[in-house]
Amino acid sequence: MHRIKSQFALLIIGTLFLTACGGGSSSLQNPQPSGTAVTVKFLGGTPLAVAQQVGTGSWASASLQNGTLNLTIPEGTSTYAIAYLCPTWQGMSPVSSENVIGATLTDATSYSVSCYVNPTLGTISGSANVSAIA
Repeated sequence: MHRIKSQFALLIIGTLFLTACGGGSSSLQNPQPSGTAVTVKFLGGTPLAVAQQVGTGSWASASLQNGTLNLTIPEGTSTYAIAYLCPTWQGMSPVSSENVIGATLTDATSYSVSCYVNPTLGTISGSANVSAIA
C-alpha cells in the first residue's frame, strides 16, 4: 500500500512538472520591434522589385503586403531608403521607371508612390463621309 501511495505521489509531481514547463506562450517570443513605423503605399501598377535600406545598413529585398511596404526604423536611426522597379510602360515608346527615395524620419513616415499602368487596349471601327471635302 505504501508503494502505491509513493508511485501516485511521483505521478502527480511529474504531471505538475510537465504542465508547468510546456505549452505556455509569452509575449517575449514575438516581441514587437521598437522604433518608428514607415508606410509606403504603391498606387497604380505593382513594382517588379522593391528593396530597402535602414540607416547605413545593407540594401535588402523587401516584400509588399496588399500593395504596401511597412518598415520599422529602429530607435537611434533616422534615415532610410527604398528603391523600386516599375513594369515597363508601353506608350509611344517603352518607358522604364526605376526609383530610389532616400529620406529621414523628419521628411515623412507615410506616403504613396505610383508605377505606370499599361492601358487596356481595344479596337474601334467606324466610317466617315468625306465627300464634302474638295
